[in-house]
Amino acid sequence: MSYLNFHDATMYYETAGRGQAFAMLHAGIAHSAMWDPQFAYFQEKYRVVRFDQRGFGKTTTATKNFNRRADLLALLDELKIERAILLGCSMGGSLALDFTLEHPERVSALILIAAGFSGFKAPADMMKQWEEQDAAFATGDLERVIDLELKMWVDGPNRAPDQVPAHVREKIRAMELDNLKIDTKGYNPVELEPPAIGRLGEIKIPTLVIYGTGDQPTVVENGETLAREIPNAQLLILENVGHVPSMEEAEKVNAAIKEFLMQAFSNS
Repeated sequence: MSYLNFHDATMYYETAGRGQAFAMLHAGIAHSAMWDPQFAYFQEKYRVVRFDQRGFGKTTTATKNFNRRADLLALLDELKIERAILLGCSMGGSLALDFTLEHPERVSALILIAAGFSGFKAPADMMKQWEEQDAAFATGDLERVIDLELKMWVDGPNRAPDQVPAHVREKIRAMELDNLKIDTKGYNPVELEPPAIGRLGEIKIPTLVIYGTGDQPTVVENGETLAREIPNAQLLILENVGHVPSMEEAEKVNAAIKEFLMQAFSNS
């Protein structure tokens, strides 16, 4: 358990193992604990790193104006990591993409799970669901906020709660209870300019795109776009899986990532 002080923040991070650096960037409905299955599995052959971004988990910040890419860069510098494999889910996937575009020399491979990309505009149906969550939060009903988030992301549009592994819902619920206790009103992270949209062809490193067919239709469409527009990207589609495949189908995802990395670095 370690902390890095950087730009008015105390950022919580963990690292384990030895070898090639492998950094894990969490989703917006979670924090670094979502990577438990990957952190344990990959530390046998890699130097794994995970951290809580500002507004999540154990990280605290005294400023609401910050740059998530700069935070990641500061952590890599602190750990003396010149190049890292980046694994990102959802919001973390978008950060991984943006960081790669801004600092291509610092990234050796990308694994994007249920990822978005900067510059993308959410459709009306997704905005409506977020507005419903915001309304519940405004009344202080955190349990309802989390129930809505679980329905939107973990269950997805086509599954009932009892069709989803109970341990995944419980883990997300616990992480979001941690997150929602943090006052993030007024947070203003610096966006990448120009954004990733329209720039995916600039990615020149090995990339694996993963998504589940049970996720929000927009996420599925974004996954198709990433796989199509990032040169030579590999694609793994998991049937009837929601927004956190690394938790829901940990063994399949770990095996796919292991094989991808073996191929990516077989000649290095």
